Amino acid sequence: MGLMLVCIGLQQWQAHPSRLGFAWLLNILLPAACLVGLSFLLYLPFYLHFISPSLGLGIVSSATDRSQLPDELLIYGLFAFLFLSLLLASVLMRPLVALFKDQKTNAESEMSGVLWPGISIVMLLVAVLIFWWVPNSAVLVIFGSTAALGVLLLLIHLKDRAHAFTLLLGALAFALVAGCEVFFLRDVFAAQNLPRYNTVFKFYFQAWALLSIVSGCSLFFIRSIFNILRLATMLPLAGSTRMLREIR
Repeated sequence: MGLMLVCIGLQQWQAHPSRLGFAWLLNILLPAACLVGLSFLLYLPFYLHFISPSLGLGIVSSATDRSQLPDELLIYGLFAFLFLSLLLASVLMRPLVALFKDQKTNAESEMSGVLWPGISIVMLLVAVLIFWWVPNSAVLVIFGSTAALGVLLLLIHLKDRAHAFTLLLGALAFALVAGCEVFFLRDVFAAQNLPRYNTVFKFYFQAWALLSIVSGCSLFFIRSIFNILRLATMLPLAGSTRMLREIR
């Protein structure tokens, strides 16, 4: 449901030329209210008889309760490689596309040249501070930073909906893994010195499914950036050949 609400907000952000206003807010609240209302209404018989074993949220305070990075890489190593490759391709795609499509306005150029690098520096400083202050936080820092970078690139590539949606799914998956390093659901396992047992079990399944979808889509976009790179390297060669023909 949260993913759907984010998609509704982003779609309306594009529909209302990236401006906040009453119409933008109203067009988000109406479908969001219908979605949330129907979600609870259709499952009302279940909620009327369901007794949740959860006792609320808890904070992971012990360093020994957090995951080790090698263990996470065994689970998500292949997914992480593909998604990080997609992030790198997304960083390279914007300036390369500008070589073939001269559609960037001065405002967009200024934003790309100043705002996004500034945000990236702030994200790096926050990651360093968390790594220094929180013990055994390698998984939190790496997966959280990857999710934050995915959101940043999502906003940059927002006009390419397929690309942006792929980045959104990947960022959400890495955010779920990083969130399990901070929060856990209090239940019967918390009293057995296994506070994150059920939380990891439930959320890692969601992250795995999301990253399975993202990995296939990532291969398509990575291939696309390779094609753009090939064309970009051919431009100087084509220019030199044309100059030789003119000299002759």
